[in-house]
Amino acid sequence: MFTASDVAVSRINANRFVATSTAECHICTECSQMRECGDRRSCQTSPESVDADRLTGAINRVVAGLCSSEPFVEGTRRGVVIVEGSFVLAIQRFVDLANEFVYWVNSENLNLCKTWHLKGKGLWRPRQGEIDVDFIKRMDAVNTHKLWCELYHEDSFKDLSTVNVPLPNVIDVNVMRKILS
Repeated sequence: MFTASDVAVSRINANRFVATSTAECHICTECSQMRECGDRRSCQTSPESVDADRLTGAINRVVAGLCSSEPFVEGTRRGVVIVEGSFVLAIQRFVDLANEFVYWVNSENLNLCKTWHLKGKGLWRPRQGEIDVDFIKRMDAVNTHKLWCELYHEDSFKDLSTVNVPLPNVIDVNVMRKILS
């Protein structure tokens, strides 16, 4: 959409800047008790686990590159940096940086979220004849319920993220029983 209008665009996946949080995570404790999936005190699925300094450095490098790119220099001299990720809206300094240009893609359909997550990581490989729900259950059991735990974290921190998003900027992907893709 932006590239068709000669605007320089770049995307950053904030989930690639996740480290192990030193803070104890009460969500990890809940996960380990509910699913008996072992001790998870070294959380990598919470806002505290995002290395904000590394992400800030990446944003600065991307902005510098956009400002010298052909679409910026030869085009409209405008650029857009899209920072996406599970917990980026729960980190106030990034919300402040984006100002009113923050968006939340909402879905209450957990199976849809798991499907997109697995496809996004290149892990969507159901066996021949295996239905989606069975494949998701099988993948959920792999690696001691890590997929379930990640999405449980995201759901638990949802309120912290959505409080920073103006209501018109909430995009619901479950509209009138149809899934937007």
